[in-house]
Amino acid sequence: MKTILVIILQASFVQHKFRLIENSKNLSGLDNLNPFYDPILKESRLKNINAVLGAAPSQLTFYKSSFDNKNELKHIFKGHSPKTVISLAA
Repeated sequence: MKTILVIILQASFVQHKFRLIENSKNLSGLDNLNPFYDPILKESRLKNINAVLGAAPSQLTFYKSSFDNKNELKHIFKGHSPKTVISLAA
């Protein structure tokens, strides 16, 4: 099963990439939801992504963490073995 890992899942860019998200059987997302951008807006976008995926919990695994958290990344890669990684981190 193809898994896609999107780092900074809430980024505006992701909103325009729903085809990629829709075609994924599994989506793992990572975002620390920091206040640099409005966390309420980010949470709203996460709900939109869930809606596109049909709110199927098996399709989306969200990690509220920073991409510089090596232990969390190891956990994600070990558990999900993503075939594609899209980093939208600045």
